[in-house]
Amino acid sequence: MLEQQKMKWLMQELAATAEMLDKPISPPVVMMLATDLEDYPRAVLAIALKRVRTEGAGKLTSKAIIEAIDAAMGRPGANEAWATALSANDERNTVVWTEEMAQAWEVARPVVQGGDEIGGRMAFKDAYERLVRAARDERRAPVATVSI
Repeated sequence: MLEQQKMKWLMQELAATAEMLDKPISPPVVMMLATDLEDYPRAVLAIALKRVRTEGAGKLTSKAIIEAIDAAMGRPGANEAWATALSANDERNTVVWTEEMAQAWEVARPVVQGGDEIGGRMAFKDAYERLVRAARDERRAPVATVSI
């Protein structure tokens, strides 16, 4: 019963959000979006949909909502993640980062330490985006860790 209530709430929120963006969507599309998002906690969905309503300027898509979910859960975008991870190049620094950022840094570090910061950034972003996609697929929230 609780899941049915959550799904009904989510579908209503999605339809209302689309309408507020002046891009109404059909019931089958609402159902598809709700199915894509149903595993996320209701509180996170509420924050993300509010962000989409207040900052969005296009069609309501799963991608736009999931990006807002990432932000609501504290997962930085690739450029912000790179800026944070780059400070790990100096081992004297303590870095607070997500597991995805730390793993992507391990891919980029040899390139950066070899003198190619641009290549390191490209390697980092590719690895980070792949790791974030996998985390999203598994519905894993970002977990912050501290490098020492």
